Amino acid sequence: MITEIAFDLKSGLQRLTKFRPNFIILDDNLGRRELTQAIGSLAHFKKTKNVPVTVLKNSNYHEAFGGLAMNYILKENLSEESLDAAFRSSLISVRAQLLMKKVYRKKEGAIVAIITRQLNFSG
Repeated sequence: MITEIAFDLKSGLQRLTKFRPNFIILDDNLGRRELTQAIGSLAHFKKTKNVPVTVLKNSNYHEAFGGLAMNYILKENLSEESLDAAFRSSLISVRAQLLMKKVYRKKEGAIVAIITRQLNFSG
């Protein structure tokens, strides 16, 4: 497993120009504002918009960070097994989302073709 580690948002985003991750783990020690900004940036960055993000949390307080993080792991429960489970469930979710987008685009294209045919036929 190849990993990259960054200790701030700026260096993390710089590393992403050369590194294509399959999974991103962020620590809530970044601070609420910085973490929200990081997750938002990752969700809009071409290389990372489909990459699952897991947040390591100090406590079980409710913080959704805009709903963009795929998983949350309490640091007190951090283990090889919890990271593996988060990674596997995230990959399943991302694959399902990409499949849903693909199906939607096909259906959307079929609907546009039907409407276009109807307009051409009636016109």
